[in-house]
Amino acid sequence: MATDRSADRARAFAFGAAALFDITGTIIYRALRRQLPAAGQPPPEDPFQLATMTLEAAHAEAVMHVPKPNGVGVSA
Repeated sequence: MATDRSADRARAFAFGAAALFDITGTIIYRALRRQLPAAGQPPPEDPFQLATMTLEAAHAEAVMHVPKPNGVGVSA
């Protein structure tokens, strides 16, 4: 017969499993951290400029690859 304590046991098991995986992940990260590549320098542009440049490049690429069934191109 299930009691109120059954929920507590399940919750304790879940928290214990989460803590175990968290500790394991931390140990693996610390062990392999020296082998990770350096982060590098951030680009000189701000994030908005980088996003704008990426969108413009993707738009130009899409326009070049659009099929033109009636000789009509895409202009936006």
